[in-house]
Amino acid sequence: MPIAIVLRASDVKLLEALNTSRDPAGWQAVHFHLSDLLEQYKSEYQVKIAINLINDLIKQYEGGIYLLSDGSIVVLCSQLEKVVLNKLVFQLRYLYMDDPLAYTDEGHENPAFCSIYDLARDWQLFFDICTQRMAGAGRKGPRPETARREAAPQRIEAQRPVPIISAVAPQRSDFAISNG
Repeated sequence: MPIAIVLRASDVKLLEALNTSRDPAGWQAVHFHLSDLLEQYKSEYQVKIAINLINDLIKQYEGGIYLLSDGSIVVLCSQLEKVVLNKLVFQLRYLYMDDPLAYTDEGHENPAFCSIYDLARDWQLFFDICTQRMAGAGRKGPRPETARREAAPQRIEAQRPVPIISAVAPQRSDFAISNG
């Protein structure tokens, strides 16, 4: 099953995919916090480039790309190899390299740029964050993951290591991905 690109009602469809999961083993979620970019980097053109870049890197995998209502992007992917995951984060970070969300003033990778979840271990945490995002969508104030990142700024790699996984795709889909 190819990668689905979900642009409409993505927040709901992401929750549906998580809700209908039978087995999260081998699945990763990468949340690019693009809603925290400076306004000048939030253009529709930049978002299209980001989605195309992600799709080009992971098109041979099973999963989905979700453009959330706040402009963030979540990539839900099965059996994503660590080298591809690192390339994905690097290339998205490079696309937004002039924004302080991508790199700190000292030139280091900003850990607030993205969060990586190994769903075999972090499914409940990721599901709770997605649920809280839906519940607070109409309210003002920091989103749950933003507040968590600000409270404990740490390197993403140290916080959520992703094991190297075989490139062999599963025979059946463990997550229901709807395209639309």
